[in-house]
Amino acid sequence: MERVDKLSNQYLAPSLKANGFIKQRFKWKRERNGFIDTIQLLSSQWNSENNESFSINYGICIPDFSLLIWGKELDKFPAPEDGVFNSFLTGNFNLEKDADIEICGKEINEKITKELIPNLESYCDLSDLYMYLHKNEVLNKSYPLDIIYLALLANAIGKKDETKEIFNQLSSTANSAWVERIKIVENNLSS
Repeated sequence: MERVDKLSNQYLAPSLKANGFIKQRFKWKRERNGFIDTIQLLSSQWNSENNESFSINYGICIPDFSLLIWGKELDKFPAPEDGVFNSFLTGNFNLEKDADIEICGKEINEKITKELIPNLESYCDLSDLYMYLHKNEVLNKSYPLDIIYLALLANAIGKKDETKEIFNQLSSTANSAWVERIKIVENNLSS
């Protein structure tokens, strides 16, 4: 992880700091419009002394949703997969020698500027995130948490009837643990 550490400190940290992010090891975050934009550098489990590879994931978390769903605050530096929206920076990043740090660092900074930051900033409010989940047809997918996010976003933008419909639909198809979670979320919304 020595090369990844150098790349993170020399290239990613300054670029992300310039865009308002603060850093904790291999995670960055910034608060924006009631959201938390989050970025995480994930090291491969197959790394060796001679080969360090990694990916960069990013997402948007909504702190209030964590309280409504899980009854607890988000981690201080949440992971992208804790978010309503999450994605990854395209490319395979691999550091085999020290010279790769500069090459890879410059490539990643360009992708941060041209891909990652504009993608995050394309979601300006809760309506944008609601439309993102609708566009990705989360109701037709099987992961209940994304459907709960859609219901919470519908509720937050004033679509109360749709919120109820989404919860009812999910309750009729989800396993008992998710049905219980939905009841908790509905109770939290009404209190």
